[in-house]
Amino acid sequence: QGEVRLGPMATGESAWTLHNSPDGRTYYFNSKTGVSSWEKPDELKTPEERANNTPWKEYRTPEGKPYWHNAVSGKSVWEEPPELAAA
Repeated sequence: QGEVRLGPMATGESAWTLHNSPDGRTYYFNSKTGVSSWEKPDELKTPEERANNTPWKEYRTPEGKPYWHNAVSGKSVWEEPPELAAA
């Protein structure tokens, strides 16, 4: 599917590109290493994303609605978890 370039990628500072899988999920591809990742690469994360030391990560539905998933518990929620809201 299509390719989207954002942030550092747009200026050629990063080999990572953002893509959508056939089922609508976002993934990242590194053209230098050939590596694909469902997780956002650290070099593309905002300072806030890098500061998150909880198991919660923010994702978006194909329609763009945000939700949070806890990789340790497996729980997903529509409202920002208190651990993140307090940060």
